[in-house]
Amino acid sequence: MVFTQSYLLKSVKKPIRNYLRSRFLDTLRLTTKGGHGGNGLPKYGGVGGQGGAVYFVAKEGKSLRDVVTKYPNKRAVAGNGEESSKARILGRRGTDQKVEVPVGIRVLDDEAGSITELDEEGKTYLASGGGSGGCSGNSFLGKPGQLRTLTLDLKLIADVGLVGFPNAGKSTLVKAISNASPKIASYPFTTIRPQIATIEYEDYRQITIADLPGLIEGAHANFGMGHKFLKHVERTRLLLIMVDVFGFQLSQQHRKRNCLETVYALNKELELYDPTLLDKPCALIINKMDKEGAVDEICKYERYFHSLQDGLKMCPEELIPSKLLTIDAVVPISAKSMKEIEKVKHEVRTILDLKAAEKLHMDWPSTRVAQGGLFHAPKARYTKETQDLIKVLMEEAKLTILQRNKINYHLRNGEPLPVPKEPKFEQEYSNFLPVAIPRKNIKKRSLHTIIESGAFDVEKYVPHKPKEPIEKVKLKLQEQMSGIKMFPDDGRRRRRVLRSKSEGCMDYVPPDRASELLEEINERVQWLEEMEALGEGKKHRATIQLQIAEKLNELKRLDRAKSQENEI
Repeated sequence: MVFTQSYLLKSVKKPIRNYLRSRFLDTLRLTTKGGHGGNGLPKYGGVGGQGGAVYFVAKEGKSLRDVVTKYPNKRAVAGNGEESSKARILGRRGTDQKVEVPVGIRVLDDEAGSITELDEEGKTYLASGGGSGGCSGNSFLGKPGQLRTLTLDLKLIADVGLVGFPNAGKSTLVKAISNASPKIASYPFTTIRPQIATIEYEDYRQITIADLPGLIEGAHANFGMGHKFLKHVERTRLLLIMVDVFGFQLSQQHRKRNCLETVYALNKELELYDPTLLDKPCALIINKMDKEGAVDEICKYERYFHSLQDGLKMCPEELIPSKLLTIDAVVPISAKSMKEIEKVKHEVRTILDLKAAEKLHMDWPSTRVAQGGLFHAPKARYTKETQDLIKVLMEEAKLTILQRNKINYHLRNGEPLPVPKEPKFEQEYSNFLPVAIPRKNIKKRSLHTIIESGAFDVEKYVPHKPKEPIEKVKLKLQEQMSGIKMFPDDGRRRRRVLRSKSEGCMDYVPPDRASELLEEINERVQWLEEMEALGEGKKHRATIQLQIAEKLNELKRLDRAKSQENEI
């Protein structure tokens, strides 16, 4: 009975929930087995066919999800070699199994670690070799094929990698600059799987950008699946770091980081994961500039963004990296309201083009073509002393790599040096300041309508009432609070009028000062006893005892004055 019940329960499989079904797959464990070699024929000296092999072939447009669809059991097995026979002395080779994998796959083995990377179209790797066929050297017995269990680890190949903490607006930016439609929400970890989008330009240029899930502090140690996301940054050509202008705080237990500390935290995580990532060109995107107070917030730290070395004094000790990023461009944007999006696309393209030209060592106009003409103007000649002076000035000015590359490009091509333009506040952040939007469909009013509305009526001048002296106002407030009519001391004797607080009658009797002092002394004694019971008496004992002594002295003076009046 128990066996039947357990069998029935196993046969009923619960369907996987939708949010657990991963559309994007970047890791796959696959078992490969080469074909068995065919047996030989000892009577005629026949040789068996060799077993087939299993190959991995990199192909564009493929994904690991396609591999799982083709091999649902996650086993790729090649064909066995043909056995030797009288009809065919030499057996035929077994059928090879070619597994098409996406470009960017890294093949891992449990024992040897990383084996190879298939980062080019058509690149192949022998996963499992086939067994040799039977012959006289192995007693005409075919050998089994190689059996291996390999891990296919996919690293996305994109031009730009978008890196940042959760809820910084990365998916909103991707949607604004491309035709992608990622999920967007106002809570952290909205993006849980990497996505690739394409930025298209008017001249049909295309640049791919990888939208990576948000990182957290400790991602280098694989907190929050940090390794699973950071590995996709390794093959990008440009790092696009995105931060919130108001900083980031993961939860109430974590410390709030401002936008400058957020940059240092991301720098630290990238350095601890792979220091070579800091050698890549980098652009900083500061998002959410449309919110109130954003301009004031960015003005506090904008002078440190291009030179992170100067801002280390404001960085907490646990976030100080040993190697700093070199930021080529800083672009404040509002991804939600589509402000400065075109500037982001322009900066991304400019940085990638300059890096490509620097890598190829392009020299244009070419020295092999005669100088002159419209398209090949003669170049200016900068002396070595001039070039050395410009390099020293660039070092002292702490220019970014992008600015230095532009100047070097002009020096190399004999062009005039670019004129530096210091961005003013009105030019840099004027797009993010609130603007009054005029109403639409406003009809012109006639003169009669304007006159009837009272627009030309002049208000009657009413002189302002002079302000009362401050001392007089104080006396009035004292009268209202105490109920006693107060008169200024102007040298004349005035009778003191006593008024009741409620009815305004003349029979108001002021309280006895001696009884008031006794009440105050009793209150302080009781309060001190309560503090002693709570263990806080030592802190307040001296102060309360001094106040009680003052009250007792005043009480003694009152008793002495009463006794003198009675004697008279």
